[in-house]
Amino acid sequence: MDDGRATHKANTSGPILDVASVVAHINSEGTLLPGALVTTGAPTETGTSREHEVPPRPGTQVIGVIKGVGEHRNIVMRPSPQ
Repeated sequence: MDDGRATHKANTSGPILDVASVVAHINSEGTLLPGALVTTGAPTETGTSREHEVPPRPGTQVIGVIKGVGEHRNIVMRPSPQ
């Protein structure tokens, strides 16, 4: 969610790689510990109905929700100078 407006909606059946394959790959590079959060980006077909993707502005609250698990909230910051 982006400031209360749903911008993407998908489930784990949509990605190119299944969850087990992603976890196996990560575990081959290091150990996942209980509570580790794995982010993979948006699944295919999310946001395709939006004509022009608009990046969130600094200060925008972005909320990721997983049914039955909970939610994760972030505030978008401005990019650091390079």
